[in-house]
Amino acid sequence: MFTNEDAARKIFARWRERFGEVDKKDEIYMAILRGISGDHPTHYRVLITSGLPSDDEKTAGKTFMMTSRMQTMHAESDVNLSRFLDIYGRSQAYLLLPAILKGGAEPELIPELAILKRGLSVKHASEVKEHDVEAMALGPEQYRDQQQGIGRGATRD
Repeated sequence: MFTNEDAARKIFARWRERFGEVDKKDEIYMAILRGISGDHPTHYRVLITSGLPSDDEKTAGKTFMMTSRMQTMHAESDVNLSRFLDIYGRSQAYLLLPAILKGGAEPELIPELAILKRGLSVKHASEVKEHDVEAMALGPEQYRDQQQGIGRGATRD
């Protein structure tokens, strides 16, 4: 979600130039992390980052960096997420597209810049392991709490 429409259009236009209308190689990594808040069980976090290097591209002992964006969704119910995941489960595809937030209005979608995606990671916070890319969506404090079993696997919001 963007507040600046011009920035959203530029980012997605560059992505479509780079990845195409279909992200065939899953170069954009998308993850949904559920169970991020013991107090708010319907809250979840969306992570978008670069795809992880393949085994052929990995170099043992080397450090690599990646940028990411995360958005915590403060959903009052899980109806919309469950509906999305049900449709994704049947189709194994979804569209990634920019949405513009304008005040308190519904987000304005820009479908002409959509990118077809197939890969999607969906995990509960309690399932995240040390080397999972989703650990960055928990942050160090939440990951530590989750590993220590604070809040029965749920983390702070």
